Amino acid sequence: SKEEKVQVIKPVDRVFRGHYDSVNSIDFSPDGKYLLSGSDDNRAILWDFYTGTELKTIVKSENVSIVGI
Repeated sequence: SKEEKVQVIKPVDRVFRGHYDSVNSIDFSPDGKYLLSGSDDNRAILWDFYTGTELKTIVKSENVSIVGI
């Protein structure tokens, strides 16, 4: 019989600081290393999920409602 590989995900207690208004959406990269967030502050921020480091900020002319990696 085939054995299934199960990925164990541990709970994380982390606060990401960088947006100045409400966050509308977030998405994780498939490997779980990155987090992308979109906010009413007209910015999308790409984060290193494990360190909480802000890697890239994209500023738009309107609210960022939906993000996806």
